[in-house]
Amino acid sequence: MYLPSKIIGVLVFVVIIQFSLQKSYRPIIDGLKLKSPYYVVGGNVDSQQRNLIKHHSMKSEFSMICKNVNDIPMVNKEQIQSIIQIAISTEDIAAILKPLLYFKFPTIVLLITDSLQKHNLKDLKILIHQQILFYFDDTRDLFEAYTINDSNIVRRLGFVSNESWFQWDKDVNPNFIQRRSNFQGVSLKAMTEFRGNLINANTSFLTDAPYFPENETYLLNGFTYGIYHDVLNVLQDHLNFSTRLFKRKDGAWGMVYPQDDGTFRTVGFIGDLFLKKADFAIASVIILKDRAQFVDYLPAMGLYQGKYSLQQKPVSSLRP
Repeated sequence: MYLPSKIIGVLVFVVIIQFSLQKSYRPIIDGLKLKSPYYVVGGNVDSQQRNLIKHHSMKSEFSMICKNVNDIPMVNKEQIQSIIQIAISTEDIAAILKPLLYFKFPTIVLLITDSLQKHNLKDLKILIHQQILFYFDDTRDLFEAYTINDSNIVRRLGFVSNESWFQWDKDVNPNFIQRRSNFQGVSLKAMTEFRGNLINANTSFLTDAPYFPENETYLLNGFTYGIYHDVLNVLQDHLNFSTRLFKRKDGAWGMVYPQDDGTFRTVGFIGDLFLKKADFAIASVIILKDRAQFVDYLPAMGLYQGKYSLQQKPVSSLRP
């Protein structure tokens, strides 16, 4: 069958693109289901990277090539799904990662380099909630690294097979949240204030609980009870951490007040969270817009049921 030369040219062009993508990064990108990535290339854009952009475009995904991380638009940082940084083995991997540590879950950061960088992973200070992965294109292995409780976790997650598709290792959970659900026994400091049967404490804490005059707080471990107390125990068992639970003597819930000179005036345990004097709070905290600028809220565990009463007006006060 005779095919016009233009058609043959198009077919050859498509085959070359497909071969180039299969040979390089497409299997790992598709295997991790990275959507609408920003590619940080650090130098000149080559044909392979342009082909990747075309690949995403064909799937109706937005994608962009940047020379450095600062070129990524930060208007909607939380909406950035994935960033792919391409680096060479001689580059300082810690320096490359420094601006990328600005991004938190659910953004996925994939750093593509070679296995000569593997020995550097144990020295990186990546937090447990940062989804930063490393793909070594010479061995086609995928690794993750993070730090929790002074433990540096370096683990292989999977590999790209000879058939050019990504495969998770058998003992690895592909779900990021479940995979990072071991806090390695870290001890966290938490603040609380009482509210009914949600969380409360035996009154004996006033005389029997350890008291710290330097910051006027009580250590409430062994004195609290309530729904939030039970939830905290479940979380500690599931995530493998412990908690030192404190209550301020002044009972202040608190706020953060920006000052004209650029400083902040803090009040209560909200202020303690802002100043990083505590890791988290467990309390029935009302979500306020002014507070949400300075602290993060977890999803509510239930609906707030306020107390209301109905009062009937005297019959004489009613008009027809």
